[in-house]
Amino acid sequence: MEHEGADFFRPNRQSPVAILLILSRLFRFLFRQFWPVLLVFLLRPKPATLYGLFWVGLLLSIISSVNSILAYFYAVFYVSEGELILEKGWLRRTRLSVPLDRIQTISFQQTFIHRLFNTVSVEIDTAGSKGAEFSLHAIEQSRAHSLRDFLLQQKEEESMGQEEVQEPVEEKVLLQLHIFDLLKIGVSQNHLRTAGILTAIGLGFLDDLESVLGEAAYKDWERTVGNYFEALWWLTLAFVVILLLLSFIGTLITTAIRNYDLRFIQTGQGFHVVAGLFAKREQSASLRKIQFIRWSAHPIQRWLGMFSLRLYQAASYTLTKQKTIQVPGCYWPQLEVVQGMYFPEANEGEWEWHGPSPHYFSRRFLFLGILPAIAGLGLGLLTRDYQLLPIFLIWAPAAYFWQRKVYRTFHIGLHPEGLQIQEGYFTRNSTYFRWKKLQGISLKQSPYQRKHDLASLLLHTASGDITLPYLPLEKARPIRDYGLFQVERAADHFNSSSIIR
Repeated sequence: MEHEGADFFRPNRQSPVAILLILSRLFRFLFRQFWPVLLVFLLRPKPATLYGLFWVGLLLSIISSVNSILAYFYAVFYVSEGELILEKGWLRRTRLSVPLDRIQTISFQQTFIHRLFNTVSVEIDTAGSKGAEFSLHAIEQSRAHSLRDFLLQQKEEESMGQEEVQEPVEEKVLLQLHIFDLLKIGVSQNHLRTAGILTAIGLGFLDDLESVLGEAAYKDWERTVGNYFEALWWLTLAFVVILLLLSFIGTLITTAIRNYDLRFIQTGQGFHVVAGLFAKREQSASLRKIQFIRWSAHPIQRWLGMFSLRLYQAASYTLTKQKTIQVPGCYWPQLEVVQGMYFPEANEGEWEWHGPSPHYFSRRFLFLGILPAIAGLGLGLLTRDYQLLPIFLIWAPAAYFWQRKVYRTFHIGLHPEGLQIQEGYFTRNSTYFRWKKLQGISLKQSPYQRKHDLASLLLHTASGDITLPYLPLEKARPIRDYGLFQVERAADHFNSSSIIR
């Protein structure tokens, strides 16, 4: 049967909207480069120089505009012999080829201009690229979807060879966030981070106040403040309340704008996420490229019954965070669907559960509880600043309770087809990983671990490492050997869809 997108075998041009986008980027670049110089000449005008600069800038803009328009007409893309090819340039011709089997993610972005003309920009990257390896400024939205489906289908056929290609599955919207959902997500965000940034700006202003007022005026201000300490206390309290309120409102607004009309869509090949008010973004996650999945929930999210879901895709080190797909407001039914698609064997067979050694707790308590408390108490006694001593006195008991809970909630589940990790006390995380995604495994031992026959395992994936800390050596070695066995087996049977137990 002939492909719906068979015209991609022939050279295609982008939408004419690409000219407008290229010119807008060009003018923004020229403005950023020239505005300081223009500002200087406007404040201290020198007519001859100013006119010369104006004509030079105008000439550069005209030349660059003509070059951008010609570049549009000489840029074509097409698929040929298992490669996606982009040819561009009219004075100097360049040809970029991307093998279909190296394509990792295909992402869409929509700025305000894109939405006016119903177009999107397309970014295609590979696991070895440092940025978007293949980008198109503007394509009609329906045509961009056809291109993505066509590339994924061609890639699937290339990888499966003579095997039967699976029938496409109808898309299903798993989740669509409405206003109430956005409010719940906004409420559960980290407002203290925004408040911390604003506080740091305020403290920096106070540090510079002496140089602004002068030493004498600054000392008079200090004495005045000291005489009205009670008023200062109430002003500080009012400032903190206003700061937290502004942080809450700001985070709520930015969260709503970023996740406006978020739709989490299930497809036959994976998932799509579409969201955004002003700049609409669309990301795809193919099951073949998802390395592991993780969801988390802090106390407020657990109270609201929500989870933050992340799908970690194969990407280069510099693109790992960019290509991690996040759905900030999932519920349990959506998590069950994702886990069922990524790890269908999870509900079959039995899980073997392990935990880290008690030394994991003792080391964390030492470095996060005892040593900071001793250092704080010692510094307070040496400087005779006794105001913070009560905090450091209760620091060690609080850290003991905290780290004890962290240790008791850390569980590692082993399965013939993968593993899962349950961790965290305040923010609880669940990670699912399949052995077939493993690229390598390392066994690490510090001097302390060697002394106590312990080891930490690092599972290397195309989307970062997963750490299994402080395991007894007699448990760590069999897990490492099994992981290496799976890596070798995957290398010998890279065309199979699952690893034989």
